[in-house]
Amino acid sequence: MHGNGIGSAWLESLRIGDPCVLVGPRTAVNLDVVTRPAMFFGDETSFSTAAAMRATLHGYRAVSFVFEVTSPENCAPVLDRLGLDEATLFRREADDRHLDALERHVLGAFQPSMRAVFTGKAASIARLYKAARREGISGKQITNVAYWAPGRKGFSGVQR
Repeated sequence: MHGNGIGSAWLESLRIGDPCVLVGPRTAVNLDVVTRPAMFFGDETSFSTAAAMRATLHGYRAVSFVFEVTSPENCAPVLDRLGLDEATLFRREADDRHLDALERHVLGAFQPSMRAVFTGKAASIARLYKAARREGISGKQITNVAYWAPGRKGFSGVQR
């Protein structure tokens, strides 16, 4: 958990055993049109969007999931419960040093016919998008939706 937003306040109020409902994206990203193979990148704020891919026609088939997270140890059981136990996790570092390795991983796994969905932290998405474009990956192959940025409020779909 990080930040002082509505999500972190809600999370602080939860207790073990409290029922939770995860909902996927509304209008920001249409996962039904993401053809396979696909690459999904996100962070903890993206887990519900990643889980929503299961409800699409092709489900998780031929989707590589990559997450930057504060604590891989704490996130792994959540991802396991969502059926995303094969996701690749990168530990977030304060100075974003992890993004070098993450960028190499994402670009190294990218295939010519692949589609990508980048969600989560705005700066991480921007860096991956620019790197993908430098490698000749078409912007039409990439859907990106920022869910948060340090110090910002009011992203699309977020209620205050």
